[in-house]
This record gives sequence, structure tokens and C-alpha cells, in this order.
Amino acid sequence: MPVLSVDFKKMEELFCQAPPPKKSSAAIVKKPQSPTINNRQSSTSIVNLLDDKRSFAVNIFLRQVKPNVDSLIEAIRSGSGVQTENLRALKRLLPEKQELADIKAHAKDDNLGEAEQFFLRLSGIPDYELTIQAMLHKEEFAERFSDATSQLDNVLSLCDFLINDASLKQFMTLVLQLGNYLNAVSSVGKFRECCFSQKRNKLLTEDMNGREIT
Repeated sequence: MPVLSVDFKKMEELFCQAPPPKKSSAAIVKKPQSPTINNRQSSTSIVNLLDDKRSFAVNIFLRQVKPNVDSLIEAIRSGSGVQTENLRALKRLLPEKQELADIKAHAKDDNLGEAEQFFLRLSGIPDYELTIQAMLHKEEFAERFSDATSQLDNVLSLCDFLINDASLKQFMTLVLQLGNYLNAVSSVGKFRECCFSQKRNKLLTEDMNGREIT
């Protein structure tokens, strides 16, 4: 049987990672940015008043609005023309009172974030929150009416069954007759007490298999 050998050089070529080339000292040296550039960047920085998670959610919604945010604002102002999905999403994102107060305090800033600008424009619509809710109810009315109609049909079908089913009437008649019979027995109280005593004595004198306990 031939002796197996391992080609370690081949393994190194296949699996070993060559060390990265050393960078020259000239490449490592970074030139400091001029203060004029930093001043220009700070003067045009975006003012974000919402927290990161909130701002991210609003900006994602604005990216999905078709054709643009201007058309959405005008549609809300007119009370029609907004898709149901957009109304549902917008209802969940409506600004809170403190958020609006902070945004309005910076209304004169020209570098407000997109989410803040949208909330500021939205707050300019009279009763915007009530308008959005009314638009959503209007869009969902047909769907909700269809669901309610289907449920009402089920209730009417059940009522028709309870009124007209012969077997149910027979069963209820039997229950009524049993109730009338028990009420007619003058010693019904003694009858119940006697039955309870018999069952209790049976439990005390017999085991689970019905054999008498001695």
C-alpha cells in the first residue's frame, strides 16, 4: 500500500492569506481639513428635531409617496385623492404636540430635515388630523360595510334556524316539560336532599371500582 503524503506548500497556497502590503508613510499622513470647509459644513447642517427612529420612519413614508409630497399635501387639504394604504401609514405617523411645538419653534430655519418640513407643512392644514381620519373612514367604508353585511347575514341565518328548526323545537319542548315537572313536585327540596345523601353515602362506602369498603 502506497504511503500518503501531504503537500504542505500547496495547502499554504490554497488556504493561507498573504499579509497585506505595507503602506508607505506618505500614504498614512492625512492632510487636515481647512477650517473654511468645516465652517461651511456646519452652516449647512440639517436640523433634525425628531429622534432617529421616528425620523427614519417618516422619511421612508415620504419616499413611498407617489407622485410627490406636494401632491399629498394638496390632496389632504382638499380631502380626497389619497390611497388607503398611505392614509393608514400617515395616521400612525401623525406628529405629537411636543414634536410640533419644537418644529414650529424652528420654523424659520431653512435647513430643517425632510420629516420636520413635512410635519410643519401638515400642521398648516386646518384640522389635518380630523381630516385624515375622515378620509380614512370614507375609504374603508365599502370594505367595512361588506364585512358587516356578511356578519349580519350569518346572524339572520342563525335566527331563522332557531325559529324554524323542528328538532330544536322538540328539544326545547322536552326541556320545558322536564322543568315543569320538577316545579310541580311539592317535595322537590326533599328529593334533591335525598339524592345528594345517597350519592354521598355511596362515595363513602364504595371504592372507585364499586366494591364495598370494609
